[in-house]
Amino acid sequence: MQKHARYSSIIAAILLILTQPTWAQKVVKPHDDAVRIALDYLYEQQKKGDLTPDDVQHAVVQDHYADDDNGLTHIYMVQKHAGIGLYNAIFNVNVLPSGEVLYAGNRFVKNLAGIVNTTQPMVSAEDAVRKAFLDLNMATNTPLSIKGKTDALTLIFDKGEAVLSDIQVRLVFQKINNTSVRLAWDLNIDKLDGHNYWQMRVDAVNGQILEKNNLSLSCH
Repeated sequence: MQKHARYSSIIAAILLILTQPTWAQKVVKPHDDAVRIALDYLYEQQKKGDLTPDDVQHAVVQDHYADDDNGLTHIYMVQKHAGIGLYNAIFNVNVLPSGEVLYAGNRFVKNLAGIVNTTQPMVSAEDAVRKAFLDLNMATNTPLSIKGKTDALTLIFDKGEAVLSDIQVRLVFQKINNTSVRLAWDLNIDKLDGHNYWQMRVDAVNGQILEKNNLSLSCH
């Protein structure tokens, strides 16, 4: 009887260990100097001539966190000019627990301030949505109403009866090539058919569609 009781206690202890919630495991803190290290690394790109002082000065740390599996601290910076971000321009740095940089990825463009066409839109956010509707063969006379703002550069249009979800429209820069960047409206169109979720950049000066991608995954 005592033997069975002892085995039961051991089994109970094992089960207790195995069923501990994941949040009870050790959480790795970001390296204390990770952001400074990443900014220093960014500055090194300026000294190499890959970026300008303005590019470095207006870079913004968007996120940083530690990886519980390997202890790396990941820092993500975005490129901006006049408070407007360059679409998909990310400078990421991975910092080891020792403080050394393991890897860095650079999607910034050199001299952003010198190659943008403008910072003032000539096409309104609403007109950009209608340009997108036209490109996607949707009715362009659909009523649009502003539901709110998330920040000074981003509007939310109510979905109404035109699309499945609200339309977020954000002022960004769109890279054309290494010497040309244009002001644009970044927006999403969730079509009523439920199979086409479009992310588009509409030129904020002439209304042309600069880029569009269908983010939907079709299952067959």
